[in-house]
Amino acid sequence: TFWRIAAAVNVLVMLPIRKTALDGIGTSSGTSCTPRAANQPSPEDVRERLLYRQLIECARCYEEGVLTAPEDGGIGAIFGWGFAPYTGGPFSCMDTVGIAKVVETLDRLAQVHGERFAPTQQLRDMAAKGESFYASATKAAA
Repeated sequence: TFWRIAAAVNVLVMLPIRKTALDGIGTSSGTSCTPRAANQPSPEDVRERLLYRQLIECARCYEEGVLTAPEDGGIGAIFGWGFAPYTGGPFSCMDTVGIAKVVETLDRLAQVHGERFAPTQQLRDMAAKGESFYASATKAAA
């Protein structure tokens, strides 16, 4: 039996590796069980698309009133599905990048990958006014 050590949340877990009838297919023979597209996206493109899909969904939740404060979305995203905690959450991430830059990137992604990346009207308005989520929340609380 072969064993593989996988690090999961700073804990070592021993996972058995099982041999199957499909082992070896797609490695050196040139064939694959799962066909791949001829043009593969770069890791940077994949990271960008994954990040901005999360950002736009959070922005939609905020615009639709599902979230009433950016802090709620940040805590829910970090603890709920594991959004990168070093960013401070999706709304803090958008503030750090800049709402105008987020809208620009989302427009570019929407042209290439479809409407699922289209920025919300609220994001467009915030970009035009130079607003941010946490500055807006601070003003609303005052």
